[in-house]
Amino acid sequence: TTTGSLLLTNVLNANTYHYPSLAMIREINLGTNIGGLQNNSFKYLRNLHSISIPSTLNINYSGFFEQCQKLKHLTIPTGTTGLSQTFCSYCRGLETLSFSNTITSMSGNNIFQETSIDRVTLPLVSSLPNYIFRYSRMNMVVIPETVEGISQYAFYGSSVPNILFKGGTSLGGYCFYEAYSLSRLKFYKNITSIGQFCFSSLNGAVYFDFTNNTTIPSLGASPMGNVPSTLKIIVPDDLYEDWIANSSWSNYTSYIIKETCSMPHQIGRRPRYSSRRRAISAR
Repeated sequence: TTTGSLLLTNVLNANTYHYPSLAMIREINLGTNIGGLQNNSFKYLRNLHSISIPSTLNINYSGFFEQCQKLKHLTIPTGTTGLSQTFCSYCRGLETLSFSNTITSMSGNNIFQETSIDRVTLPLVSSLPNYIFRYSRMNMVVIPETVEGISQYAFYGSSVPNILFKGGTSLGGYCFYEAYSLSRLKFYKNITSIGQFCFSSLNGAVYFDFTNNTTIPSLGASPMGNVPSTLKIIVPDDLYEDWIANSSWSNYTSYIIKETCSMPHQIGRRPRYSSRRRAISAR
C-alpha cells in the first residue's frame, strides 16, 4: 500500500525516490535477507514515521535517510560499522537516535545536517568528519573520550546550545563558527590547540569550561570574535595568572575567570573546588 506499511524482503536495487507512489509510505519493515541497499535508499520519504531494521544489516550508505523529515525513532543496527555523508540529514522530526557499539568510523560531510533531536551521544569513533553537525538543531551533543579532536567546521552554523567534549585535545578551525545558539561548552580533557575562527560569531555564548586543562591552549588566527561581553572562559585556579598573562590570550582576558569564581554549571556538572581537587572526575 502507498499510504500504510511496506515490507521489503528481497532486493531493493533502487532508491525509493525513483518511485513517486511510495511518497506517502509511513512505515517500512526490512526483511533479514534484503539485498540491494545502496546510497540514498530511502531518501525523500518525507512521510516515513518508522522503520524496522534487522540487527544484522549494514546501512552505512550516503544519504540513506536523508530528508525523512517525519522519521521519529532510529536505531542503528549492530551490523553497521560506520556512517556516511548526509546519512540522516534533514531528519527534522527525530525524537531518539541510538547507535550500536559496532560503529567505529564516520566519514563524509553533513551526516547530521539540519537534524533535530534533544540529545545525541556519539559512538566511540576516533575522529569526526567536517561539517558533521552543520545547521543541526539538537539540544545537546556529547562527544566521547575516543574522539581525538573536533574537526574543522564540525558545528558550523548549528543551533546546538550545549556541547560536552569528553575527548581531546584540539579544536579545528571554524569548528563552532556562526553557531549562534551555542551557549555552553565543557571540555573534559586538556585542550592544547584552538584553530582559527573557532569561536567566532557565537552570539549566545555563556561559558566555555576549560577547568580540566593542565596547560594553556595555543590559538590560531582570530580564534574569537563577535561573542557577548558577558562570556565566561572558566580556567583552573592555578593556571589563571599565567593564562591572562599569556600574550596569545591578551585580547580575551576580560572573559577569563577562575574556576572558584564561576557560577554552578548547568551541563556536565563538576565540583567547585580549588585546583588541588581537580583530579575529582566531572559528573
